[in-house]
Amino acid sequence: MIAALGGQKTEIDLKNIYVRNVRIIGSTLRSRPPQVKAQILSALVRDVWQKVAAGEIRPTIYKVLPITDAEKAQDILYRGENVGKVVLTVE
Repeated sequence: MIAALGGQKTEIDLKNIYVRNVRIIGSTLRSRPPQVKAQILSALVRDVWQKVAAGEIRPTIYKVLPITDAEKAQDILYRGENVGKVVLTVE
């Protein structure tokens, strides 16, 4: 999640978290000074982006579907049958 535009409080289904073996990790950069944000960005560019560009770090893609199958993709996510990303393509 990026930002908390929906507010600070929410309800979650803990059983779904356990069953899917999901981890929830929280962090905020809002209170960090600009120099710290710049250091984090520099480290990301230095340590991660090159590996992404070289193909050393790749997302796990479960299925690629056309955007017209968005409802099918949502069902896959809802049922938790995917291991990896479900990607929608726009042509």
